[in-house]
Amino acid sequence: MRGKVLVTGGTGYVGGWLTEALLREGYEVTLLIRKPQHLAGQFAQIIADLTDKEALTEALAGYTFDVVIHLAAVGQMYDESTISRVNFGGTSNLLLALQSSPPSKLIYLSSFKVYGQRFGIINEDLYPASEEPYGISKQMAERFVRGHCLGWINKRTQHVIFRLSNAYGAPKSLNINSWQLLFNDLCRNAFDTGEVRLNAPPDTQLDMIWLGDVCEVMLKAMEHPTLQGTFNLGFGKSTTTGEVAEAVALAYMQYKGEELTIIKQEPAGNIDPLVFDCDRLKAEIPYRPAHYFQQEALKAFELLASNRKL
Repeated sequence: MRGKVLVTGGTGYVGGWLTEALLREGYEVTLLIRKPQHLAGQFAQIIADLTDKEALTEALAGYTFDVVIHLAAVGQMYDESTISRVNFGGTSNLLLALQSSPPSKLIYLSSFKVYGQRFGIINEDLYPASEEPYGISKQMAERFVRGHCLGWINKRTQHVIFRLSNAYGAPKSLNINSWQLLFNDLCRNAFDTGEVRLNAPPDTQLDMIWLGDVCEVMLKAMEHPTLQGTFNLGFGKSTTTGEVAEAVALAYMQYKGEELTIIKQEPAGNIDPLVFDCDRLKAEIPYRPAHYFQQEALKAFELLASNRKL
């Protein structure tokens, strides 16, 4: 056994991929979840709500972990109060609950949304400037993680903050709340209707990274002896929404033997370039991301088809 790992958000979109990878690599994985669940895989479960500080502290008492990976968060579809209570409040509650027996390493999954609406080269030297609740909550949580781990309360924990760009890949379960994300939404609409509608110009640029590459980086971060700080985690080169839709169309042709109708807006033209700069991370953890849009779309179609067979 390679070590004890606590994962919050382990039943979510990123968590579903990461927990599989952790088990495959021989880690002893414990999931912090709100309700008991029947899960595939050898997971221990600790039942607690991140927003209930007292119950969380009681639930974690007596446990020790080598690494804590904090993924749990709510997205932009929630109201401002819930976003702040879960994303910032839940993070601070978790770290305070762990302070009596801190892990050697804490990995916190933040978001590129902390930068706000920016173009050009986006690197870690840019000051976070989000004006919407989700990005602000992630920025506040980052500050708490840094303050906590760099000496406010606990000097023994190495911390790594990843500002994740647009991760994609077929969900591990139909019940995972991720079908509103661009790639998954295109796959679901293609499967259900035989067409996809782009709600943004097809030349809109996004940094998109395959979840398999995200897991690879996180596993390497766990084993890195000195890695600490805040890092962009993405592909490092932009893709357009039109290119993603075309890849889904190719997968649809392979799966159904039919052409997919893509309903597009007019190109915006003269769009400012977007480069999500990941050089700082790649200097510490060399990784070579690749795209698997077509392969993951096929997996998404198979997952959606399995629901119709039930």
